[in-house]
Amino acid sequence: MKKGIALFPKRAFRTWLRKNRPGTNIHYVFLAFILLFGAIDATAQWRWSRHGQNGDGGFFIGDATSQRIAVDKSGNQYVFTSFDGNVSISGTNFNASGTSFDGLLVKYNPNGGVLWSRQMFCGQAMLTGEVIVDDQQNIYLTGTYQENISFSGLSLNAQGSGLNAFIVKVSPDGEGLWARNGYSNEAGAVRGYGLGTTTDGNVYFVGSYEGTFRMGASTLTPFGGEDVFIARLNGTNGNVIWLRRAGGANLDRVHGVAVDPANRIYFSGQFAGSINIGGTILSNIGAVAPFVGAYNPNGSIHRAMGFSDFLESYRIFGRDIEFDSNGDFYVAYKYENIPFGDVSNFGALGHYPGATTNIASGQNWSILIAPSSFNLDFNRISVAGDRVYGIGTLLGAGGVSFTNGPGAFTANGTNNMYMFSYRNAGASATFLYAEVLSRANDQFGLDIATNGLDRVYQTGFYQGGGYTIGSLPALPATTSQNYYVARYGALGTDYFLNYSPFTPVPPDTCAGSAFTLRISNSNNFNAGNQTQILLSDLSGSFQSPTIVGSSAATGTNIDIPVTIPPGTTPGSYSLRVVSTNPVVIGETRNIQINASPNAPSTTGAARCGPGVVNLSASGAPGGGSYQWFTAATGGTQVSTGTGYSPNLATTTTFYVQVTSAQGCISPRTPVTGTINAIPSAPSTTGAARCGPGVVNLSASGAPGGGSYQWFTAPTGGTQVSTGTGYSPNLSSTTTFYVQVTSAQGCVSATRTAVS
Repeated sequence: MKKGIALFPKRAFRTWLRKNRPGTNIHYVFLAFILLFGAIDATAQWRWSRHGQNGDGGFFIGDATSQRIAVDKSGNQYVFTSFDGNVSISGTNFNASGTSFDGLLVKYNPNGGVLWSRQMFCGQAMLTGEVIVDDQQNIYLTGTYQENISFSGLSLNAQGSGLNAFIVKVSPDGEGLWARNGYSNEAGAVRGYGLGTTTDGNVYFVGSYEGTFRMGASTLTPFGGEDVFIARLNGTNGNVIWLRRAGGANLDRVHGVAVDPANRIYFSGQFAGSINIGGTILSNIGAVAPFVGAYNPNGSIHRAMGFSDFLESYRIFGRDIEFDSNGDFYVAYKYENIPFGDVSNFGALGHYPGATTNIASGQNWSILIAPSSFNLDFNRISVAGDRVYGIGTLLGAGGVSFTNGPGAFTANGTNNMYMFSYRNAGASATFLYAEVLSRANDQFGLDIATNGLDRVYQTGFYQGGGYTIGSLPALPATTSQNYYVARYGALGTDYFLNYSPFTPVPPDTCAGSAFTLRISNSNNFNAGNQTQILLSDLSGSFQSPTIVGSSAATGTNIDIPVTIPPGTTPGSYSLRVVSTNPVVIGETRNIQINASPNAPSTTGAARCGPGVVNLSASGAPGGGSYQWFTAATGGTQVSTGTGYSPNLATTTTFYVQVTSAQGCISPRTPVTGTINAIPSAPSTTGAARCGPGVVNLSASGAPGGGSYQWFTAPTGGTQVSTGTGYSPNLSSTTTFYVQVTSAQGCVSATRTAVS
């Protein structure tokens, strides 16, 4: 029997709820005096909070999709929201362009400082749907608009007579790269809800449509009421790779999107009656049921799952979906119209193995989020390592309890943000932390994001008196809605791993190169911890990283030798520092890895006796250069250029390396200047005879492999023979001259006379 909720057999839910509902009224009374602020874990540490202040308008809070946050691998956050009137972001004022809502994208650094902010101008209403960031820190935005939008040099005119969905790609510096829209030629609305990036640089775009959906030259026909579109786009230019649809006769809507480690697109949402996902028909007898669908990267169907056996009046929504690094996934659910005293809305979270084909009963574990009175929204989740974080809003005063939690967390105001964290223990979940930010005025918890166990960010809205988060300074009071973004330490222990500015990550390096990085850290890790430097793949993903440095040392500063593997494909990568006990994802920096050039080809030279030899090298890439050394490593550099002409007394070997235009150095190639010995003049033996005739002359003394040449003169003259002997036919006494040539072609300095 799997632990947690059986998500859920027909009519068994209310029985299960009575037995397993976390917390009781006794808990609420007993804990009220110690939970004024609502946190059970007093060690949770809020780091900072920031806000966007609206002067005379507001932010759109009528829908949980109205504000989103994303965080990149360096800890920068991106808040995407809608506003009207005017808003001030860190002293910069923005005025809505029309009578309705404009968009606003704000980038914060890890410490909460505003790096830049950009306005999305809209002719009529614009509502945010999602913001995500890829491993290269490009940002993708989606949402819904009317009439037209413009953003950072890009513009889109609405097509058809209904709402359009948009997707915009933005550079890390906030510059628009491309924009595309999806629309219906009929009067139907098209809405952008979710996004996901792949490791091969493409992007998924998911939303809902009425009528015939059109994007570029591609179309989708409708099933019935409101259906779901799934698009895979080229990340470089936004062109459609493929389109798919899901839907039925009623309202079908997607709420959450996630990409698994195999680049499949998963999407969660709601359907009524029945829904067709890639040819699989899911049916449900309830008013609204959740579904999870998945498509492979090539557009073929991978999975279709949903609830089917439930009470007719129940409304259950698949609000969000997230994957962990093992390929397992979480689904966040919201339950409505489930009567239980004065409560009818609940939240639930299920953890599933990646291979599951049944979200109703195939979970590893599940937990319930139960309000004590009124209702709640369960909006979003985020996953890091073995931990999952959730955020939502309590709709009314009272409290909220969590499965395996210690009791109720109270709330004083009308609408209060809550958040929580669990650790995945395989077949069960371990409660870690929960908090309710309780105040007299409204605040809404809308989205949560993390890029590591100690960096958890959330965003939402507040209104009324100053908003105090933990012991942080209060955010300003307001009569309209202000958005906020805040960071907290996930478990109350502030682990951190940062690159020291004294030994910074080089902006570019070479395959095969070695350097040392100093890591500044919190020095509070568990025994046996390893601090590691991970190298991403060429896409910037850490799905299967390469460990390029590791140290078991302790202390606040750790020097870690790093070696970039030889043969690494040139390109843009990232280096990330992590710990193993506990698993903490630290700072990430970009690094350009350049190709190390091949060792050069060389041509040596030889000569007879001391003097100048002309050595040469070739094979450097364009813009490369050569350096000549006296040793295979280290040594003294003696020259540069393609050639080197040393004056040598003895045979000497030099070593040549190539340095590329990017500063990468090749292995060295040896090249030798050979000084061959000049042989001594040969010894000779003459001969005599009486009268004309043949005489037998001989020579000796040549070195091994040497040869003899016989001439008529001491210099120049005519060569008359070779070999150790010469037998001329003479009529008179005649002198000849013999020289020696060594095997290396060196000639004796003088010729020896023989008569």
